[in-house]
Amino acid sequence: MRIFIAVRATDEIVHNMVGIQQSLTVPDMLVKWVEPYNLHVTLKFIGDVNEQTKTMVENIMQGLFQKTRPFSISFQGLGVFPNLQMPRVVWVGIGDGGDKLKELAEKLNDTLAMLNVHSEQWQFSGHLT
Repeated sequence: MRIFIAVRATDEIVHNMVGIQQSLTVPDMLVKWVEPYNLHVTLKFIGDVNEQTKTMVENIMQGLFQKTRPFSISFQGLGVFPNLQMPRVVWVGIGDGGDKLKELAEKLNDTLAMLNVHSEQWQFSGHLT
C-alpha cells in the first residue's frame, strides 16, 4: 500500500478553498479539482510499504506528535505545479507557522530515516493541495 503523512485541512479552510476553486473556474475549463475534504499539507511521502512498516510508521508518528505542542498556521499565495503553461496542481502556500511545520516534517523525516524508511533528499516546502 502507498502511504504518506499529512495534516488534514480544517472545515474553515475547506470552505475557503471551495470559494477559491469556484473563483478560478471558467466555462469549458478542463480542471479536475481535488475533493474539498481531501485537501491536506503533506509532511512526508513514504510510498509503497508492507503492513509491518505501516504499523511502525504509525507508532513513530504517535510518539512524535504526542511530544509536539499544537500550533497554528496561516496560508498565503497561490501557485501551480509544474508551471502556468501546464498547471496540473494548484497549491496554496504557508505563511505563519511554516517554520514549525518544517521543523515537524524534518523531525519526522530524520526519525524515519534512522529506521530505514524512505528519506526525503530535498528541503521541505509546505503547501496545501
